[in-house]
Amino acid sequence: MTSQQRLLSDISHELRTPLTRLQLGTALLRRRSGESKELERIETEAQRLDSMINDLLVMSRNQQKNALVSETLKANQLWAKCWIMRAFEAEQMGKSVFC
Repeated sequence: MTSQQRLLSDISHELRTPLTRLQLGTALLRRRSGESKELERIETEAQRLDSMINDLLVMSRNQQKNALVSETLKANQLWAKCWIMRAFEAEQMGKSVFC
């Protein structure tokens, strides 16, 4: 294992603990306070961060195996994710985004 691979693995594992605490705190807050756009956004971003951490782990493992992994990506799903993120940001600035 190279130092870069080890670093990727260490970073991803170290990020898991605070992310898990964030997800737990968000779940507790949702249980106490109910639904809100803000909580939904925090959960969405926590899921995105979790996905990125998983990607780091996969990348680290694949580099160890010297294997390439191809993934089929649907453009409409990618666009929908981008649009949702930008719509939320626009809303926070008092603007609207139309698709």
